[in-house]
Amino acid sequence: MIERSSTEKSGGGIRIDREKCVVCGACSAVCPSEALIVEGLALVAVPERCRPCAQAALICPTGALTCPVAEASRNRFNRARQA
Repeated sequence: MIERSSTEKSGGGIRIDREKCVVCGACSAVCPSEALIVEGLALVAVPERCRPCAQAALICPTGALTCPVAEASRNRFNRARQA
């Protein structure tokens, strides 16, 4: 079992913050490559499956998932909103 207090990086650069993750399953439901799997009371990353699409990070209700693609999308959105 993976410690919930750790932050881990999977393929595609996605990071799981175990302190914030409530294992709701929203990320695994939207992940098109099935790189995030809920197993019991833990979210498990399968790095070799991850494609950097940012869907899981963008849907996460607690902000437990972050990745470079999601950050770039948020930055573009914020710049467009300020314009």
